[in-house]
Amino acid sequence: MSNYQLHMGKFIYIGEFAALATAFLWMLSSLCWTVAGERVGSLAVNVMRLLMALPMLMLCLWITEGELLPFSASVDAWFYLSISGIFGFFICDLLLFRSFLLIGPRLGMLILSLTPPMTALIGRFLLDERRKRRKGSQIRTGTLRHARLTGRCSKRPQDLFPQQIDQMSLTAQEI
Repeated sequence: MSNYQLHMGKFIYIGEFAALATAFLWMLSSLCWTVAGERVGSLAVNVMRLLMALPMLMLCLWITEGELLPFSASVDAWFYLSISGIFGFFICDLLLFRSFLLIGPRLGMLILSLTPPMTALIGRFLLDERRKRRKGSQIRTGTLRHARLTGRCSKRPQDLFPQQIDQMSLTAQEI
């Protein structure tokens, strides 16, 4: 055995550790965002998060591209980046933080985990994207596991969260 193999033998489970650490940090962040949302509201939390993230994103762009804002990008690129940012950074995260307050971080993150299969379905029907059979079977397996997990909850959402459902109904009626 070479020294490289011995050295790497110590870190044989580095991928598994990274996956567990990522899951733990996602769980911790959802709990923190929920507590912050309960104190100041989901909109305020989202705006504060954006104000904290902007300098970090600008620093990353400066390190990788040498400029704080992508001034070298075309008008089309700016348009698509703006639309993506409005939906991805603002609207979707605002709805995620609101869901943490209405249905809790556990169910909110469980629903968020449906993003990959939903993206694949949208890509299939709207963009006519094709997947290899192996990828399709992996998505089906993950979705079935997800359905099995959520199917264990025997109560309907109305039974679990009556005040939140009523509040959502009143909000919809006001609109």
